[in-house]
Amino acid sequence: MSYTAQQVIESAYRDIGMRLPTTEQLQEALDDIFKPMVSRWSVQSLLQKPMVVEEAFTLVAGTNVYTIGPSGTFNTVRPLEIADAFLRDTNNTDTPLEVTTGLRDYNLVQDKTIKALPDRLYYAADHPLGKLHLDPNPDLAYTLKLFSRKPLPIFSTLATVVDLPDEYVEPLRMNLAVLLALRNSVILDNIYIAAAVGGQQNLKESHAPTTNR
Repeated sequence: MSYTAQQVIESAYRDIGMRLPTTEQLQEALDDIFKPMVSRWSVQSLLQKPMVVEEAFTLVAGTNVYTIGPSGTFNTVRPLEIADAFLRDTNNTDTPLEVTTGLRDYNLVQDKTIKALPDRLYYAADHPLGKLHLDPNPDLAYTLKLFSRKPLPIFSTLATVVDLPDEYVEPLRMNLAVLLALRNSVILDNIYIAAAVGGQQNLKESHAPTTNR
């Protein structure tokens, strides 16, 4: 569902018994507490498992390194991780790519100018732009289909509308309420604090990779 930062923050304030926060309090909560909290959650890969985005980009024949991120070769949100990828040719034939972050393996490729159908993709999550390395060097302008894990959406302003998975909303609100309570010297019931911590832990557990036995 779609929410604004103000809706989430106001709900958190109500949880700590402050029903009419001022505009200044709302803005301070956004800048000093909510944004940093969301950023911390975004770098925890276990909280990113459901946030997989499918995108398509056109390669350039003879070019095997691409930047990805705002104003990069592929202008999009910089991925935290590439979950999967494949190439599609003009006949709509798909070729899976082995995805790895092992750039040492890429660096060991002696001749990076050999042109052929790539079968490996190396991703370096550099900042501010990630880098995609393809091996071999693409011989044609294939379509690259990427399935990547993105950061949680950013609430830039109080009015910013963000589409969040339903299972995130309550843990976000409750953990924000705990931090707001600390900021405003409000004593919360231990049961509420335990529920907030448990909500985040449940997200981690439900989104953790499963092992086939």
